[in-house]
Amino acid sequence: IAVDFSSWPIITHEFECCMQALMQGQALAELPTLPLQYADFAGWEQQLHQRLSQADGGGSLTTWWQDQLHGAASHLELPNRSTAFQARGRVPAGSVQLRVGADAGRQLASVCRAAGVTLLCGVLSVWCSMLLQMSGQEEMVVGQPFRMRQHEGLDALVGFFVNMLPIRLQKPAHMSPLCDNALHNVQQSILQALDHSQGAVHRVRHAHGVRSTDLFQTSMQ
Repeated sequence: IAVDFSSWPIITHEFECCMQALMQGQALAELPTLPLQYADFAGWEQQLHQRLSQADGGGSLTTWWQDQLHGAASHLELPNRSTAFQARGRVPAGSVQLRVGADAGRQLASVCRAAGVTLLCGVLSVWCSMLLQMSGQEEMVVGQPFRMRQHEGLDALVGFFVNMLPIRLQKPAHMSPLCDNALHNVQQSILQALDHSQGAVHRVRHAHGVRSTDLFQTSMQ
């Protein structure tokens, strides 16, 4: 079952209610009836894409994504990649968990507040700058998940309300990834992607004949 991070408190609360009832020898109480179901959300998304397609064939949004991703590097050439996997065009997926010390976290948050950007912009700027430094490339595309619970009533629903958007970022030219200009560039890239988030990115993939992993090969969560 695929669920987003916001679903876990709901699942935990309902599980605790059931466990308490069982431990007290009580019958399981019926869970509250939800005003919405995940199928409602899926239906809304489908209707939205249909309206966009009928309005202009999805042209403006799809064209924006095509222009945004045109010429972007399809691979992140990290030095520790296996040449055998590169030859086959596949690289094994993996995840790395990084912990930031409390002092460093506070300093990063302070820098972001002073620049007028969110903490996400600061973390993403540092993360991408590090990968670009390692790869020797000037730009990259990172997949960034964004919450999609805008509809009223979805906060109480278990599901996967996430939109993974490809964010194209350039290596900061002769400046720190935490300087104001670098942070504002990351912020602008994120805001532009969110403004066009209703565009069907899968159309861009099909138009270029690429897979999701060819749009981005790293994600930060």
